[in-house]
Amino acid sequence: MKPDGGSPHDSAERIGIAAALAAYVFWGLAPIYFKQIQSVPALEIIGHRILWSIPFLAGFLYLRDGREFLRRMRLPGRTLLALAGTGALVAVNWLIFVWAVVNGQILATSLGYFINPLIMFLLGFLFLRERLTRLQVIAVTIAAAGTVYLGGYLGQPPWIALALAFSFGFYGLFRKMLNVGPMVGLLWETLLLALPALLYLAYRWQGGVLVFGQGEAMLD
Repeated sequence: MKPDGGSPHDSAERIGIAAALAAYVFWGLAPIYFKQIQSVPALEIIGHRILWSIPFLAGFLYLRDGREFLRRMRLPGRTLLALAGTGALVAVNWLIFVWAVVNGQILATSLGYFINPLIMFLLGFLFLRERLTRLQVIAVTIAAAGTVYLGGYLGQPPWIALALAFSFGFYGLFRKMLNVGPMVGLLWETLLLALPALLYLAYRWQGGVLVFGQGEAMLD
């Protein structure tokens, strides 16, 4: 026990809740930015997101870990192969999200991330044998009812919402099964996606249609 009476598990749980809250606040604000650059193709946005994430993540990890940075980046080949798969999965999630926002489907993306905790609970129940407390069951039931209502409000099958929820849910499941830190894993995922992203942006640059880095600095 800690002196304040809290266990390490309680501390980790609080950190996890804070991180999840921060992530959902960020996802809620992100559409404001993407709507401002909706003239840029979604694939180009994702290509830049992948490439610019690499120096940001590497710099953060180097400042955090110092000389331990390179040692912690050494992973078995099988783990790197798995991270290539999870990287592709999260890239698909990013692409669906950005495409939906710039095409006027923000409500569908909101529903997708509202559904996501329910999907993660389902996957945890099926694959990780996790169980909920009675209070958590009540919360999940309320969230499920809200999801059904919002799905009906859309007036059409919520394909975008389901694609976002399931792609991110399976991403979370597979990453949980890997013994890799979240930041190190994300850096490796972006490194493994860097070549296809670079080739795509080079193709657009060669064709004279690359938006960022070619032409006017300001977008219409």
